[in-house]
Amino acid sequence: MRNGKTNLLGEGLISLAHAFNYAGSESILTSLWKIDEQSSAQIIENFYGYIKKGLPKDEALQKAKLDYFATASGRTIAPQY
Repeated sequence: MRNGKTNLLGEGLISLAHAFNYAGSESILTSLWKIDEQSSAQIIENFYGYIKKGLPKDEALQKAKLDYFATASGRTIAPQY
């Protein structure tokens, strides 16, 4: 609690997820953290590549992240990227 009010970090994302679910989305990929646009674009591009190859979503995301780490260097290997 902060100043007598409950801190509901991420509540907006939860509401957004509910809206997408209500609209018929089968799954949603979200993050609670701010992420670098270039890094996330690279991860998502690889993610969709693996999805097109028929991998399940969890494996596709794992492989996309591992690909990113394998090619990242310097400061872009830090978790904030």
